[in-house]
Amino acid sequence: TSKMDTDDNIINGLIYARELKIPEVVIMSDNKIYRGCCSNRTNTGSFTSTDLEPLAVLIKENIEVNKDIVLETPISQMVYKPFNTNIKVIVIKLFPGITGDYINKTLGNYHVQGIVFELLGNGESPVADSFLSAIDNLYKKRTLMVGVPQMRHRGKEIKNIEMMNVLEKRGIFNGDGMTIESSLAKLYHIISTVGDFEEAIRLISVPLRGEISK
Repeated sequence: TSKMDTDDNIINGLIYARELKIPEVVIMSDNKIYRGCCSNRTNTGSFTSTDLEPLAVLIKENIEVNKDIVLETPISQMVYKPFNTNIKVIVIKLFPGITGDYINKTLGNYHVQGIVFELLGNGESPVADSFLSAIDNLYKKRTLMVGVPQMRHRGKEIKNIEMMNVLEKRGIFNGDGMTIESSLAKLYHIISTVGDFEEAIRLISVPLRGEISK
């Protein structure tokens, strides 16, 4: 993205933040407004949303708002709930041949409360016994885990549903429809504010503020 494009995005963002009633954290890029927690940066430096259509599109002097997907304005008073800075949530990118020994050595004595696993492709995962055994052990330690596909295609579900079911039985819960970044933030929020592990698991699949785009 050129400096001119960046300047245009900033100027247009300021103008339409004032004029439009979109009660969300948004990103303006290439004359489109995206939901912030559903956006990804592309190789060109601009932003897009793989799983969700733009909230609004700027066409010449007009802007078309997709009112069907814009979230409603909250009616309850916002309560600030800071993250617990003592908890640890990490991202582990899976790769072909990854083993339980690799997971164990990566973590070592480093105790984590949450892990986001970046799954292979459109939702694939190794199924070696040692890998699944390591996941079992993490679940027994009450580690909250989410699996998010590496490749994202708007309107397409995780390809291998059977594999996702296997992972969920082991304790890696379906994060399809969320980005890696929003999954990480969500785990921090849930672990910081929810004491019951079963309730924390339930909230993974509950949209808190539009982060699940399916």
